Amino acid sequence: MQDSHSEKSYCQIDPSRLSIAMTVLPSLLALWCCLSVLQQRASDIPPIQTLLATVVPVLATVWVLHGLVFLFCRSRELSVVATLIVVSFIGLHGPVAAIFTMGHRTFDKSFFFYVWLAIHTVVLAGLFVVVRKKVLVQRIAKAMTVALAFMVSLQVVNVALPFIADSSRTNELDQLVDRDSPIAPDTQFVAGTEAAPDIYYLIVDAYARQDVLKEIYGFDNSDFIQSLRSRGFYVGDESRSNYNYTEYSLASSLNMSHLHDFNLTAYQTRMPLRHLIRNSLVTKSLSSSGYRTYAIETGKSETECDNFDHYVPFGQALNDYQDVLYHGTPLPKLLELTGWFRSAARRHGDRVMFAFEQVPQLAASSEDPAFVFCHVLAPHPPFLFDANGNEVEFRGHYLLSDCRNFTSCYDYDLEVYRKQYREQLAHINSRLIEVIDRIQSSERESIIILQADHGPRLGFGFQYEGGEPTCQWRHRETFSILNAIAMPGQQDHGFYSSMTPVNTFRLVFNKLFGTQLPTLPDDSFSVKRYEFTRVTDEAQPLNEINNASSSDLANHQQTHSSSPTSESLRNIQINN
Repeated sequence: MQDSHSEKSYCQIDPSRLSIAMTVLPSLLALWCCLSVLQQRASDIPPIQTLLATVVPVLATVWVLHGLVFLFCRSRELSVVATLIVVSFIGLHGPVAAIFTMGHRTFDKSFFFYVWLAIHTVVLAGLFVVVRKKVLVQRIAKAMTVALAFMVSLQVVNVALPFIADSSRTNELDQLVDRDSPIAPDTQFVAGTEAAPDIYYLIVDAYARQDVLKEIYGFDNSDFIQSLRSRGFYVGDESRSNYNYTEYSLASSLNMSHLHDFNLTAYQTRMPLRHLIRNSLVTKSLSSSGYRTYAIETGKSETECDNFDHYVPFGQALNDYQDVLYHGTPLPKLLELTGWFRSAARRHGDRVMFAFEQVPQLAASSEDPAFVFCHVLAPHPPFLFDANGNEVEFRGHYLLSDCRNFTSCYDYDLEVYRKQYREQLAHINSRLIEVIDRIQSSERESIIILQADHGPRLGFGFQYEGGEPTCQWRHRETFSILNAIAMPGQQDHGFYSSMTPVNTFRLVFNKLFGTQLPTLPDDSFSVKRYEFTRVTDEAQPLNEINNASSSDLANHQQTHSSSPTSESLRNIQINN
């Protein structure tokens, strides 16, 4: 009798101790899932505001779910277990799927979704039985709590240490910007701000130069270029970007310097690039001269300038960190099945169109001259519009990816990349003309800088035999950019055909404000974690593809010619 009573006592569970041990489990698991997407590269750590704006609502949702389940079943144990299973189903879907899809491009993700759902349904039913019988639940709960708390602690340390280290160095970065600047911090460019023109800096992401569009994409962009010239734009027919990634390119152009001057190798995250964009020499100089700064939400953490005098949020679409987190869950598949929600990709397209609507009217009500910064993530993938602006079929899940990620993220082959890139670019052309006409029809004088941060990356989207790529035209494609500038009443503007973005504001300031800033070498650099490789020679304009490059391109096109539409796609020319 004594032993039986002892065994019964051993299996009895103190509800208060159980609730303390288990209640935090769903929150710990949710937190681990939110931080797990940052573990691959420290450079992926988003700004702390973005991180908090994502993690806090996730944890709040977990607690609300926990409360609702408790109201339904009136059992602390069951509500915790049910919430834990739901969090596991949503949060662990991505990490587990990544294990199965690693190296298996043909892995059926839809099949995995249904298997994952079935597993959690069975486990949920089984755990309900276990909890009701109260068999070893207390020990399991304690072990899971300790393990998850330890794992989350490691994640927090891994995220916090590089973030804190880089944050402590921002003052050094500001000192480098001010010290190396050719402009004294107290320089007043504008004698009378009433006569100063508004300055619009419009970045169209991954917009290629005219010759590259024709040679590689079969797209004749001459009508659009001529439309720009008829509106007073100087267009650089040989322009290249200085860097092959957005944040590097804009950090350079907005600070009028090459980035190797800023000792960036000491940093672990992208924080210095964000800081250089948000607190750039250009905006500092213009602000000190009486300009008001305006920015529109971009959806990309590195280019969000919410510290400007006026920041216009869109607020209905996810940012880049939330995109990765969201699409690692089964929620997109579930919402797709319901048909009740507009997809993340469609909301991204809405944000692009929102930016075009906002740009021409931002400066209208300002008494001071305005500097308007607008980074539009198009014609960069995802491809959402045809040449007429109609929404096209979208396959795969929405991420701001191209290059080798294109086929896996969007479920497209690279011939479709060519077709839909030029379709979306044609629509972007028409919207840009509308924006320019609205700006130039205003009584306020304006400078319009229409520029790409880098070119498209079809050349990086496929593997080459023998290991390293041998195709020479991929750098020409990636670094080729649209670069067009319109200045009021300026004939001898000093612009030249091969100018790169690092010299854009140097030339603009020289003509507008009478400064004497020297031009820097128009070099192009391939970037890998703050290591810069000069590729200026490889990125020269694609006047004529050399024999080796022509062979590689021909082989690539032949590989995809099995599609019935391949030949027609190569010959299509969309004239806007």
